[in-house]
Amino acid sequence: MRYNRDFKRWKFSTDRIIETEEYQWMIDEYDEFRKKMLHVDIRDMNHELYGMPKRDGNESTGSKIRNAVITILVIGAFISCAVALILKQILVFGILFCSLFFVAGAIMVFTGQASTNDTPSKMIRGRVIGIFIMLGSGAILSLILLRDRFLEAEMLVWIASAAFGLAGLCLVCLAIIDKLSDKIIYKEEIDAKCIGYIRMVDSQSDSDGGPPMTYMYISPVFEYSYEGQRIEAVYDTLQLGDCCDIELDSYARIRIDPKHPEDIMGPNVTANSRFVSMLIFGIIFTCVGSGLAWYSLLGGTKDLTVETSWNELLPDTTEAPAKQQINDEAIEANYADDINGKDWYFEVTTVVSAEDYQGNLLLTFDDSFEKMLVKTDTGFKAGDDICIFYTVAFESEDQTEGYKCPFVYTKPSEVEYTGSHTAFKK
Repeated sequence: MRYNRDFKRWKFSTDRIIETEEYQWMIDEYDEFRKKMLHVDIRDMNHELYGMPKRDGNESTGSKIRNAVITILVIGAFISCAVALILKQILVFGILFCSLFFVAGAIMVFTGQASTNDTPSKMIRGRVIGIFIMLGSGAILSLILLRDRFLEAEMLVWIASAAFGLAGLCLVCLAIIDKLSDKIIYKEEIDAKCIGYIRMVDSQSDSDGGPPMTYMYISPVFEYSYEGQRIEAVYDTLQLGDCCDIELDSYARIRIDPKHPEDIMGPNVTANSRFVSMLIFGIIFTCVGSGLAWYSLLGGTKDLTVETSWNELLPDTTEAPAKQQINDEAIEANYADDINGKDWYFEVTTVVSAEDYQGNLLLTFDDSFEKMLVKTDTGFKAGDDICIFYTVAFESEDQTEGYKCPFVYTKPSEVEYTGSHTAFKK
């Protein structure tokens, strides 16, 4: 990028190696700079942080209208999101945020900027990220709008598949772009003279929530001519460290972007460690996304259930199956041999235990029911309710004591008994 002599955060020096005292002085100055930023007008922050031109009040009418529209949209979006959360409308919240991300991706595609200090050569990465943001937000938005065609669990699996898959492909593309940047971006190699060095202190928040970590970055200041133009420039990506490996007043071979000759490829852009890590994570994310998609296509989501506490993102569109109604006539007609002229009864009771018995389930109950053998695929377990139709085998002459003998059973969720036979009373 072009060397900006007015950018105060870049400390120019002709010393290839700096002393400990100077290093500490720069750290202390940066700490004071961060305190100062707390009182800087937000409109001038880009100038202080990145060296962008100061706002001078002479913006064009078109620029003012554009900024006003963007401001109104952003404020409106956040207000809408807040209202959607307060009213517990997750569906509205999802559609709104997907739409916002789609617009953000489109802006990155057309401008190429991922951050305010991107050079033209680095904007190709911003455009790639923007394309995948548009694809991801568009895919998820389409799934939400077509939610009636999916079960809730299936829908969430597809959303996760799209997010992981596209994120993985984006990382793979960025890794390839970085690795081949000397072929597709910085295509030309020239000789340049080192006329000094710039150093900049910056900080990055700790991932564990601790205080920000402070780092020193450096780049030689190169002087060279290209197509009759004298250029002073530094690496597009500054190196981590405080000392440089290029001697002052020596010449070095650098790679530049012919379309933007002030852009110089940093020596760490094609680093193997960065390429390998991005490629590995990209492949992992892509495999996870593909695996989730394949799992859903094979019908694996049919057995999944998703519970939501309020206003489902994807409303359950499936209707509970209607219960089969059974009356007295149906029971007596179908089970006449089991009833054999005896009095029969209907009762809903609870399974006390369900034990495996020669490949079937042996059920016991909390009343005087006889044990009952059922098929394993019925899925009964301890604590489940069960509907039982039964007769009674009496043991006493006064017919007050006896065992309940089931002749047919069913699940309360499947059958509704509409007859008049009630439970046996001693």
